[in-house]
Amino acid sequence: MLEQMRERYLSGMEDFRYAWSIVKEYLSYYLLLMLLVYLPIQVVLHYQSIQLDLTVESAELLMAQLGRYGVVELVVTLLEEVAILVIAVITSVSIDPSLMKDKSFSTVFYHGIRMWPRAVLTLVVILLGVAASIFAMSVFAMIPIVGLVVIGGVFLLVVLIVLLQSCTATTAALRGRMGFDNIRYVFFILQGRAWKAMGTFAIVSILSLLLQTGVTFLLTLAFSWISQDFLQMIVSVLIATVLSLITMYGYTVGAVLFIGAEYRKESLLTQNP
Repeated sequence: MLEQMRERYLSGMEDFRYAWSIVKEYLSYYLLLMLLVYLPIQVVLHYQSIQLDLTVESAELLMAQLGRYGVVELVVTLLEEVAILVIAVITSVSIDPSLMKDKSFSTVFYHGIRMWPRAVLTLVVILLGVAASIFAMSVFAMIPIVGLVVIGGVFLLVVLIVLLQSCTATTAALRGRMGFDNIRYVFFILQGRAWKAMGTFAIVSILSLLLQTGVTFLLTLAFSWISQDFLQMIVSVLIATVLSLITMYGYTVGAVLFIGAEYRKESLLTQNP
């Protein structure tokens, strides 16, 4: 696969197929990530959602609740970086096994998590840019006709966030880059392939949302006989945790796409100095 990536860019279907083969090969690693990262995340999210009361009459109390929920969402996003970093290392080792002699989960996990501060710093820079973009679009959204264009812009912005979160975490894990340097490097690697990357991440985002929504709905119906709130929360947490495998598969597709583009860019620069 390494030589194939150096010879040409992989097609979209090849990215998806190879990512699936990685998930199957390292399934035990993904299950451990599911327990170490996504189970605690789902426990916190479900507990916070229970505490959220949208029926309060006081606007101040409602805003305070939404503010706390927003902080929790931010912390969860930063914690999810751990999974993306480890997935990047798994993908890299799968493509080029010579990179690491010891391929145990503990070693792979360590190589990913040690770059968490760099990935988080980059993600904070991205989120600040996103906040500025959302503020700018909210101003134009007040104009009737332009408001429709803003809806498409929001979707593209969401896809761009997912792309940058995945690619910058991959670069942080494998190259130790962070901040603006990390973001510039990602755009340099994806130069000429940006729309293909955006399309792939759009497909990943839409399919993940549809699959998770559909499976969650079916499983919720299957367990609708549970009347106790505590048991309902446990079942909901377990369902959401298992479905995180879909999310992790999406990040694996992103890692395959970016690492492949990186190897191909390196090959082209070597051939044409």
